[in-house]
Amino acid sequence: MRLLGRQWPLATFVGRTPDALDERLGPDEATRWATLRWILDLTGLGGIVVVDALAFATGWDSTLLHLFLQALAERQGRAGGGERWLSRWRQERQFTAAVEDTVLRPLGSSRVARIAFWAALAAAPAGEEVTANELLAAAQLTADLVPDAEVLTAAMAGLGRLRLTEQASAERVRLRRCGVLALLGERAEQRLETALRDWAAHSEAAAHEDHGHAVRLWESRRHGLSHDYDEYLAALEGAAPAADLDARLARLAQQTAESSVDERSVAGTTDLVPMLRETIGLWQQAFPGVQVETGGPGAAVARISARAAQVLLYELLANAGEELTGSEAGRVSVHVEPYGDEWLVDVRDNGAGITYPQGREDLVFRAGRSTKGEGRGDGLHRARDIAEAADGALLLASRADGHPILKGAHFRLILAKG
Repeated sequence: MRLLGRQWPLATFVGRTPDALDERLGPDEATRWATLRWILDLTGLGGIVVVDALAFATGWDSTLLHLFLQALAERQGRAGGGERWLSRWRQERQFTAAVEDTVLRPLGSSRVARIAFWAALAAAPAGEEVTANELLAAAQLTADLVPDAEVLTAAMAGLGRLRLTEQASAERVRLRRCGVLALLGERAEQRLETALRDWAAHSEAAAHEDHGHAVRLWESRRHGLSHDYDEYLAALEGAAPAADLDARLARLAQQTAESSVDERSVAGTTDLVPMLRETIGLWQQAFPGVQVETGGPGAAVARISARAAQVLLYELLANAGEELTGSEAGRVSVHVEPYGDEWLVDVRDNGAGITYPQGREDLVFRAGRSTKGEGRGDGLHRARDIAEAADGALLLASRADGHPILKGAHFRLILAKG
């Protein structure tokens, strides 16, 4: 295998995309390390030292790891290539520019999200917690004109969509300690100043543009199992015209409505914790006035594909967010806990609860039935189908008054451990 592996293209082992690499490595960090070690051994790219260096540099972000592996393979055999290059990658300007672009790409064209990112790195080194006040102070010390505090803290919560984020909310954020963020941290103050200057030059349209991008990104998540989902994301991050994006989103919605859930679309394993963090980060930007609290273990690997888990969490949180839109005291709680061989994901809110008659709670999962108006009602029906296809379940644990504070609906998602 070692003899053959060195003759095959790198894509044979790591896939052609970061998502393919992520799927091959798996959600558990120990398994990822062992699998990456086999890949490097079979391709002749290095041993344990290189694995450790790659893991630290990339923080296990599959997009960054895919980029580093490609660069390592391209330079293998050259003078100063291979392991020697890996120890000096920070000195290669073109590659570090590609690294910075890769890290920021999930933030799309949002100027405020980039300000929040650079302000977080300027306020404290990656790995340390940054509070909202510290992030705001870092921005205010850099420029006279900065986004409103509410807008900036909502963008701060939106940093959860980055894989290098360990924690993100409107109150605090902590980025993962890794080599890439250590490098970007050295440039943070300069980049923050540039980002604020760019935002100020477009300040009149910036707030509307950023919110619109966040809402589009959030609303598209329910279509994660549709064929053209990745194509839509690429168009969105490429700042395609609104009319084109609307047409693409309509096609996605049609695909979602016409497609059926099968075992292939839900097959896989996913760590629910980073997926939930990313989902909540986007959710808070789409519903900035609603407070959310989360709880659970450091990892929760479930037997379900990442895209299927994304759609499930979207439907549950969208249901709560729409219920609380306009409320000045809206609150949502999301908790993950183990129960035997399963994971329980409990989503509660303090809305009005489910208004179907007592004993007819099953209606909430019926296609075409909704308390939110005509043309709604397929989201929770589809979510239950996805959960059941993954050998799990989605239940209405309480229609109302099931919690002393969060007196609204209580949904429980049950998924098998991976």
